[in-house]
Amino acid sequence: MDDEFLYSLHADPPAQFAERLRARLARREETVSWTGDGWRLTWRIGGAAAAAMLLGLLFTFPTVRASAQAFLDLFRVINFTAVPVEPARISRLSGDDLGLRYLIGEQVEMLRDPGKARRFATPELAGAAAGIGVRLPEVVPAGLVMTQIEVEGERAMRVTGDTFRLRQLLDTLEIRDLSVPETLNGQTATLRVLPIVRVTYGNGGEQMDFFQGQSPEVSLPAGVDLAELGEIALRILGLERGEAHRLAQAIDWRSTLIVPVPAHTTAFRQVEVQGNRGLLMRAVSTSQGREVASNMLVWSEGGYVYGMAGRVGMLPMLEMANSLR
Repeated sequence: MDDEFLYSLHADPPAQFAERLRARLARREETVSWTGDGWRLTWRIGGAAAAAMLLGLLFTFPTVRASAQAFLDLFRVINFTAVPVEPARISRLSGDDLGLRYLIGEQVEMLRDPGKARRFATPELAGAAAGIGVRLPEVVPAGLVMTQIEVEGERAMRVTGDTFRLRQLLDTLEIRDLSVPETLNGQTATLRVLPIVRVTYGNGGEQMDFFQGQSPEVSLPAGVDLAELGEIALRILGLERGEAHRLAQAIDWRSTLIVPVPAHTTAFRQVEVQGNRGLLMRAVSTSQGREVASNMLVWSEGGYVYGMAGRVGMLPMLEMANSLR
């Protein structure tokens, strides 16, 4: 994948569903900042895009192979690529009316529900519950102390292809220049997100969250055209036709998670974290009439994914990440 190229790119629903959805989408305008909740928002959007990609991936898998799935391709996230998306689009995709359920309707089967996040007294106890060895930074900005430790349980879902529902989604989003292959129905793919440990640092006012967990996994029938279906996901995120096609061809979809970032209000750049490539992002939002900046850093190492999000400066955040032990 050419990073320089990537970073230079900026039950059936009711019959009234599409019209009602368009009206609601037109009213939704928000600015996104990255606090701990912002991190989960990004993962929800990324998960929705991934699910849409999975759904689309199945379109190109010939029906004749439906009974011959002797093996699966398994994809694990090791890279992150920022994709600038209009803030209104991010709000639309994360809203209740256009969440994962409406992306692929009843074709999503929840195999494992994470349930409510559980709190733990120590990092060691949280790590034991999540099945990982929790790493902590040796360098923490002055004034910040550990205030909370939580574990979000494993989640897993199975997606069954349905061309009708995807066409409905594309039509609702007014994407009418994409063809949807007819070879989807009955094909399945799975998405698995293993337990995530969240360590919160605060000082009574500001807060920063540090997340860690094993890399998400995607399993789907072998032989599919990842780039073609990745393009569908990018179009759902709001990219124009030519831009989505170029980016889809450049991304290594077997190991890359796309991270939607708010266009115009976000700066992002590639950084190094303990010898691994990471993505550092800065978003500016408006709170009580004043601009507030928040930062987010994501990277992976040795089969694990890490993230920091909050109102800590870029340099202190990088120093924290590089001090993990």
